[in-house]
Amino acid sequence: MQKIGALSGIFLVFTILTAARPGYGQTGYTFTIVSPPGATSAGISGINSAGTVAGSFTDVAGTGHAFVETADGTFTAFDAPGAGEGEAFGTGATCINDRGEVAGYFRTQQNTFGSFIREPGGAITTFDVHGASTYVTGIDAAGDVVGTYPEYLGPQSHSFLRTADGTVTLIDPPGAVYVQAYGINAAGAVVGDYSKHNFQYSRGFIRWPDGSFTTFEVPGAQSTVGVSINSSGVVTGSYFNGTIDDGFVRDLNGNIATFVAPGGTEGTYPMSINDSGVISGFVSGTSEQIAGFLRSAQGSLHSFEVPNSREGGNNGTYAIGMNNSSSVVGFFDQTDLTTSGFILVPR
Repeated sequence: MQKIGALSGIFLVFTILTAARPGYGQTGYTFTIVSPPGATSAGISGINSAGTVAGSFTDVAGTGHAFVETADGTFTAFDAPGAGEGEAFGTGATCINDRGEVAGYFRTQQNTFGSFIREPGGAITTFDVHGASTYVTGIDAAGDVVGTYPEYLGPQSHSFLRTADGTVTLIDPPGAVYVQAYGINAAGAVVGDYSKHNFQYSRGFIRWPDGSFTTFEVPGAQSTVGVSINSSGVVTGSYFNGTIDDGFVRDLNGNIATFVAPGGTEGTYPMSINDSGVISGFVSGTSEQIAGFLRSAQGSLHSFEVPNSREGGNNGTYAIGMNNSSSVVGFFDQTDLTTSGFILVPR
């Protein structure tokens, strides 16, 4: 899938909220549309249990700005100190925890990348790992963050855990040369993927809070990517079956179930699993039409699209994040060629 990278430039471009939010209903849930004045692209990257959302937007100059908005409508936009200005520069928020701490990364005018953590009161801490470009992808309940940074020379990349006190630990599985951490649960268990020699072949991993690793792969898969892990240690992600990517869920005992969401004839991409075992993500279908999906803990599946979303060419509805109430956030392509965010709330 190329769309997320194309939307973001280099950093993840996800959202801003405005006071006026038109709502649309579909069976079982309600959509809220997120479209800030003057933004050329927008979306939401995360939502916590209180309904506070975080994300980013790009302005007419192409600069990215991050934001946080509480459920009562209090909106705050912010930029990480040192973030650059102009096309594909700026700040992007990628995740939020239940304390309201927001994390993400930013691109400087010198074309390097740093990461940040923003406290609910507004204080922002920036950091990098070993002076390398650093990308935060997840945050847990204690304010610990995970992410990835590249080797200065060579094709390798590494993953890290940075605890709230600023301690940074390398969390590469043994023997790995290319590692990406994608998610962390409330207790600090990390999920991602890695490869040892052939960058086209990857396996999933879990790094537990005690420092031990569990590696896994979907039987018969050419590659397996763990994307999200809930508080029970249940993991979801996608795997390449030799033709397309399909979804999987792995329980704490190592049992793996695979699935194809409705409309996913060209791929199924889980993005989040909550503590109830509900999975959200998106599918690619005929003519590369993108739609969101939800999978219950019992395995029932249904897809959804934001009304009036653009069709074909990797356009449509991208479900990115979800909270424990199964409210889903993401972005969608509109028929007027702009990109806006959405919040899906179950009725």
